[in-house]
Amino acid sequence: MTFSVATALDDHVRGRFDEREPDGLWHPSSISGCLRQSTYADRGTAVTNPREVRSMRILRVGHLLHGFVQDAVLGQIGQTLRRYFPEIAVAHARLGIVGHTDGLAEMDNGTWEVHEYKTINSMAFKYNDLPKPDHELQACVYIKCIREYGLPELSVPPLGEALSRARLIYVSKDDLRIEECTVFYTEAKDQEIERRIGVLQSHREAGSLPGRLPMTVKKGEEARAWQCGYCPYQSRCWDVDDD
Repeated sequence: MTFSVATALDDHVRGRFDEREPDGLWHPSSISGCLRQSTYADRGTAVTNPREVRSMRILRVGHLLHGFVQDAVLGQIGQTLRRYFPEIAVAHARLGIVGHTDGLAEMDNGTWEVHEYKTINSMAFKYNDLPKPDHELQACVYIKCIREYGLPELSVPPLGEALSRARLIYVSKDDLRIEECTVFYTEAKDQEIERRIGVLQSHREAGSLPGRLPMTVKKGEEARAWQCGYCPYQSRCWDVDDD
């Protein structure tokens, strides 16, 4: 076999990428995204549309950029931040949620905020549609967990009203442009989280599927939601299973 750096890189990213195995728990990204996809994953459904290696490369670059930004934020401890915890595990026992958020910061005034880093292409900024609604809800799932259960492994008690917001930090991979969006935890968002988990739980118990994401209109024609193009179950969802 002939050596090439491209092949070495592809092997490298494949070795660092694993699909999440079903664990009987709900994860923040699945709660805020397509509930049909979450149900497929919860059942351990066979993937019909495997992730391409190009997508794995993009995810790997995003992971490296997360670490770069987190290192910069850690340097603010004692200056503009009291404390900062990167890459923290969260959980909610009653709702069966587990996940990891990119960071939790304690500000100088004693309030706290969740940090979520989202790496994008600089062209994405031109659409002026940040923050994304699913990112807002995902961040609020993390907030809910920490408000109600704290972080026992880090000796952080349930924070309650001291944690009422998240900072969504969008970073472009090509020129490091940054846009920071503040998301507030509200009663409406709390109810939506509870509602979505209720829907997921009911379909788990019934052995049924939630509906697909609504169709959209693109260039005057009906089209699938853009998220479907990245779904590992796209063929199963649209070509095999009923709505």
